[in-house]
Amino acid sequence: MIIEKDRYKSDYYYQKWLTADKSSGTVLVEDIEVEDYDTKYENIAEAFWQSISDIDNHVQQFCDDAYRTSNFGPENYIADLAWIRFHNDGATLGYWGRTVNFEFEAECSFCNGIWTVKEEL
Repeated sequence: MIIEKDRYKSDYYYQKWLTADKSSGTVLVEDIEVEDYDTKYENIAEAFWQSISDIDNHVQQFCDDAYRTSNFGPENYIADLAWIRFHNDGATLGYWGRTVNFEFEAECSFCNGIWTVKEEL
């Protein structure tokens, strides 16, 4: 695999979430912005941070698969999680290209304790 995996350690980010300042609409967890945060999404937010490593690995696998079927270099598929919006049944994740200017979203749904990810390039 060319694209890096296991970049976000779930235990670490979960602890950062628990101690983050949630007094405004935007919550900063390290360099990831949680936009339009509302406490009614706290259970989903906590479940997300406990699973961030697996969720991001899924997205990175998608990027690696896209790279391997393209004629472009891997730098065109390296993206970092920039922002999150939680909603009733999951989260929308915003990724920004690290070296090439691009953006895509991954829509994550949370049902019966299981996260499902759908990427949209």
